[in-house]
Amino acid sequence: MILFLLPLLLVTHSTSSNIIHWVSEPLLPGEAALIAVVSINRSLPLQIFGRPSGDASLPFLPLPTQGETKHGITATIPPTYAVGEFELQARRGRAIGPSYRVNVPRPWFVFGDQGNTATPGGHIRVVGDGISLPSRLSFPSYDRTMKKLHQHYHDIAIDVHSSAPPPIPQLFLTGAVTKHTVQLAGTNLTRSHATFALPHDVPMDEYTVEIANAMTGTRAPLCTFLTPNTPCMSTINITTPIALPASTKKFIVQAQQPGYGRNATAAIQQALSEAEEYGKGGIVYLPRGQYFMQGPILIPEGCILQGERRDLVSIYFFEQNQTTAPDAYVTGRTNTTQSFGVEDLTIYVTSYANNIIRFQPSTNGGHIKRIRMRFNSYFALEPVMGQASRGRNTSWSHGQGTAVLLAGKNIQIVDNDIYSSGDVVSTLHNGMAGGSYFYIARNRFWNGGTTHWGIEWKQCIYESNEATGTSITAMGSNYPQYNHNDGNPHVQNIYHFNNSQNMVWGNDREMMTSDAGGGLNFFVLSLLLLPVSIHSFDNFFDFPPATFAVCCFQVVCILAVLLPTLKPHQPPTTLICHHKPLGLL
Repeated sequence: MILFLLPLLLVTHSTSSNIIHWVSEPLLPGEAALIAVVSINRSLPLQIFGRPSGDASLPFLPLPTQGETKHGITATIPPTYAVGEFELQARRGRAIGPSYRVNVPRPWFVFGDQGNTATPGGHIRVVGDGISLPSRLSFPSYDRTMKKLHQHYHDIAIDVHSSAPPPIPQLFLTGAVTKHTVQLAGTNLTRSHATFALPHDVPMDEYTVEIANAMTGTRAPLCTFLTPNTPCMSTINITTPIALPASTKKFIVQAQQPGYGRNATAAIQQALSEAEEYGKGGIVYLPRGQYFMQGPILIPEGCILQGERRDLVSIYFFEQNQTTAPDAYVTGRTNTTQSFGVEDLTIYVTSYANNIIRFQPSTNGGHIKRIRMRFNSYFALEPVMGQASRGRNTSWSHGQGTAVLLAGKNIQIVDNDIYSSGDVVSTLHNGMAGGSYFYIARNRFWNGGTTHWGIEWKQCIYESNEATGTSITAMGSNYPQYNHNDGNPHVQNIYHFNNSQNMVWGNDREMMTSDAGGGLNFFVLSLLLLPVSIHSFDNFFDFPPATFAVCCFQVVCILAVLLPTLKPHQPPTTLICHHKPLGLL
């Protein structure tokens, strides 16, 4: 009896090896999938088997594969599969790995309209893999993609012009106190993102989060790693808004105008002092004019510094030297200030500077909105014979200065126009390692140094920013890991989407880097960290469909996987990938 069963056991043997731990999902029928597989024994060829979802009685059938490496393989999804969930298995000989369900949502983190919290009438954004299935809503080139796939698989009927409604992601919020579940439909879709608007009457509560990428799809729970002590955050709080300013009381700067050549320091300090004495927050308001300021502007707790309009209000800081330049020209009143904001004005700094605007590590709720900044250490610089010309900056190791220095959490930098002869946005050397829940969007940056130092950023959104290098030292965008003594030096959960970076000349012309990991790194680059766009899109589909997944969703694989698949008559320069997407996501 034992001898009779042995052949059967050999055929159906499952193993803890051959485990699929990542797939470049979501995937369309006919597309190629990058599949990462863990195998203990790689002596036999790796095979991928697939099965349409919904019928466990169907057998797993082998899929066409190519390009096996020690990390995985590429497999072509059958064009006969329906758009939606299906299953894959990895096999080597008779050793069968566990089933992996593809095209289910895998949420990484949620981001509320206040950062780590949301408000009634606000919104919740969900970021991860497979948040939206490919459709006309999440993938603007969907119809063209399906048409190209149809042409490639001309002998198989692919529904190019389906009239079926596109799948809409669904968010499920279950209150800890109310026990009531709120179901919301997603908007602003990409394959890795969806926004969910909250009703104005949603009860304030702590909500457990689940998401499905279709009305009848698998509901996946949120599980965000925050720290080793909080390895699986599964909830979000819907709470009262962070009031900034904390009150609507105005403290108007009474400076003599026209202000050209006049010192407005006393008038600005008077308004700041009145706001501090009031103690309940408010608006330090600058009417139309020019304001010449000696020394820093220290904003009280819960206050904003607001101009009438950024093209009507200008603050000029008097030039300082290496010993008198403040740590920051605009910052919180004390080292424990939690929230302040700057809005609707223009700032000029033309000499020595460490930082222009600085948020302290204690920050929990701050913003910079609709400002213009012109920080130029080289303005009217007269070189000294025999001395190196490095600009008018303080004698510190970095030697450039920073326009916006970040720390803390829940900070918004939106709709600004910032020129910096040094770095633009950074968490470098600011009293703590990194920060969390930063929202940096729709800004125009001009950088002489680095566009952003995203050092130890966690749960942050950086989207729709345009950056142009303005010097031969201009560098790109960075997510490094430098503060290894902090305990949590890693970068995690970044949604970096629809950004443009050009004129990158500095260092080794690095467009983006993740320096100083110092250990194990796990990067899922599909759509989140480095989306790309395709130049000469029509020619792109002259390649086999396998190359489509490689270029669009796995930038690091372009040289290693894409170029060897080029047709013999097509040089590698036929395909050009840019940092700014053209709506392919």
